[in-house]
Amino acid sequence: MVPMSDGLVQFVGLKIRRSSPIAGKTLEEFLPSFGEIPIKIVAVTRRYNVMDLDEVRIRSNDDLYFVIDKRYITQVLDILGYESLSPRYIIIFGGGKVGWQLAKLLEDDVITHDVTVVEKDEARARFLAEKLQNTLVISGDGLD
Repeated sequence: MVPMSDGLVQFVGLKIRRSSPIAGKTLEEFLPSFGEIPIKIVAVTRRYNVMDLDEVRIRSNDDLYFVIDKRYITQVLDILGYESLSPRYIIIFGGGKVGWQLAKLLEDDVITHDVTVVEKDEARARFLAEKLQNTLVISGDGLD
């Protein structure tokens, strides 16, 4: 998932599971299952080949790419058979630039997560604790 438009929409790519309710269907057949949810299917790839959206019949292991308003992401993932996709508890080891940005993204995400950052440097841990609103910051070594 990649946030776009200041985080208002998500660009999502996922592999279709064998058990997905859309496996074996064309876009025309499964798009009505989204009802009023505004979703834009961008591409379907199969073994690194981009498929024609007007003719493709979705298979397991196809990659589906779409853009969705972030408010609807959990509903869409549920429709696609990914109801357990989002982890509830997330631990980030290291609060450097990447760890800090990831924690900020998770705080802004519509999906609820319990996020913990473990940072070895005590001064950096204090900085993170001040900047992150809903993230537990632990000053310590992640290897402990």
